[in-house]
Amino acid sequence: MCRLEFGFDIIAAPGALKSLPGVLRGFAVRKPFVIAGPGIMGSAAFDAFKAVMPHDMIATVFVDAPTEPDEEAVISALALYRATRADGLIVYGARATLDFGKAVLLSVSQGGPLHKYAAADPEEIHSDQPPFIAIPMPHDIQEGVREPASIVLRGGRTVVLDSPHLTPKKVILDLTLLENL
Repeated sequence: MCRLEFGFDIIAAPGALKSLPGVLRGFAVRKPFVIAGPGIMGSAAFDAFKAVMPHDMIATVFVDAPTEPDEEAVISALALYRATRADGLIVYGARATLDFGKAVLLSVSQGGPLHKYAAADPEEIHSDQPPFIAIPMPHDIQEGVREPASIVLRGGRTVVLDSPHLTPKKVILDLTLLENL
């Protein structure tokens, strides 16, 4: 197993996805909300993800993550997150899906319209949030995980959401998943 320093906690190894049940239990997540990026659903990589999900957990999968993250889709995901009483967030996909997941996390934890956080001091976004676990594509490990999120607001304006609190609590990088996309 390899330990990399990116400013966030990462598990990087062939088969690292098998660590997901322990990560979820470590954060006391019982009802994870999963955001799966385009191209993930129906792939062998998603089958591998489903195979490691503990059977005693009730996961909700949001499959409508847009290729260009927008506020309308965030509102839909937020409604489903709340309706299912999810207690943690797993984002599985490339950069756009990670941006979308960060906007959903912000909506879940902060409330209110996203535009009010676009010009906010990054420290105004508080750290009281549900656990956020990212399963990025390897090429998105630095940029997609750590960088601010871009989101299209209802009026069509693209804004940046930036805070150190929008960085995942844990990142799982399983290089064998590339073979299964």
